[in-house]
Amino acid sequence: MHRFTSSKQTLFVCGGIVALVVIGTTITVLARHHTTNPISVKNTAVKHSNSSTNVRASTTTGTATKTPTNSVTKQTSSADKQTAAAATKPVTVACTLLTLDVARKLLGSGTQASTPGDTSTYQATDTNVTACAYANGDNNVQLVVRTPTSSLGTSENDTVFGSGRPSGATTVQGYGQSAYWDSSAHTLNILGSNNWYVITRSTGTEADTEAVAAQLAAGF
Repeated sequence: MHRFTSSKQTLFVCGGIVALVVIGTTITVLARHHTTNPISVKNTAVKHSNSSTNVRASTTTGTATKTPTNSVTKQTSSADKQTAAAATKPVTVACTLLTLDVARKLLGSGTQASTPGDTSTYQATDTNVTACAYANGDNNVQLVVRTPTSSLGTSENDTVFGSGRPSGATTVQGYGQSAYWDSSAHTLNILGSNNWYVITRSTGTEADTEAVAAQLAAGF
């Protein structure tokens, strides 16, 4: 390395690279000082920048991790509570609502207990299903009750009265949380306390099924 000194400038030549440094007066400065000092400052700046980045990353990561974790925990806790509540809910037995006395009011004094019809279409893993039926000759009445045993069972029952409601079903007022008449199946469907009640009459009319619902209304 060669150094040329004047009163206004100091010119350094190193390995074919020329560096011009303007100074106020003639000074003697070691070339090594000019080489190491900027590098030292640069290293310090980089170190500081890395430190700041690390702090920011640590803070951001901590916040990002904390929020989803708490959210998932709360959602899981809520789902667990719903499942536990559904699991401990007493099963509504159809024959405790549609009793022989009620059936006789509807069908006559000669009415007797009968074997319920096929209820396989109402079976579900997350639902307890009970059925009760009575007959007097050719006249009969049946009640099927779906009691949810999990949060999924509750959701499935709700869906039947929402997006899963049959096309052409007509709304019926005055029973439970929601009710509709399904003319294709000739059934009156009622949602009450998250239970799904299905009433069927041999006559197949809406008026006759509503007569049953009127007798059971207190239980919905």
